[in-house]
Amino acid sequence: MNPWLAGLLIFCLRIGDVSFGTMRVMFLVRANRILAALMAIGEATVYLLAIARVLKGDLTPPLIIGYATGYAAGTVVGITMENWLALGLMLVRVISAEHGPRLRESLLAQHFGVTAVRAEGRAGEVHILFINVRRRRAAKLLESIRTLDPDAFVTMDPVSRAIGGHMPIYPGAAAIKK
Repeated sequence: MNPWLAGLLIFCLRIGDVSFGTMRVMFLVRANRILAALMAIGEATVYLLAIARVLKGDLTPPLIIGYATGYAAGTVVGITMENWLALGLMLVRVISAEHGPRLRESLLAQHFGVTAVRAEGRAGEVHILFINVRRRRAAKLLESIRTLDPDAFVTMDPVSRAIGGHMPIYPGAAAIKK
């Protein structure tokens, strides 16, 4: 096989192998054992195909370049895939000095589950809103918050597990369930 074609093959296999590995680690962090195990099977299979090809012949520069750059590209592809899937939950905390009640009502109307608390900030009374949101909807939530209260202080953290409470089914989900 042409050395450059072999290098391209290794590059593609490494993208697949490392993408599976990146996704596997992300599922492990989220305690999703089944998906992590499936990713491990894919990772090991593609890795064996790549390493078998590398070990078949001499280590030529195209193979080395394909192996190394495939590893780097696989990391980017794996993270991009995970971001595209956007599985899991985020806890969004919003501290609003002036628009807390209006923001809460607007978010509830958009089918976000919101818990509001009055608190004291440096300059006086503030409202703290707690919103558990699916990662897929986090960008829409942030856009709504920024539109209604551009001065709000917002923090977002991943949630490993949520038990009880209310996660509203938004209109788009009803179509998926059918």
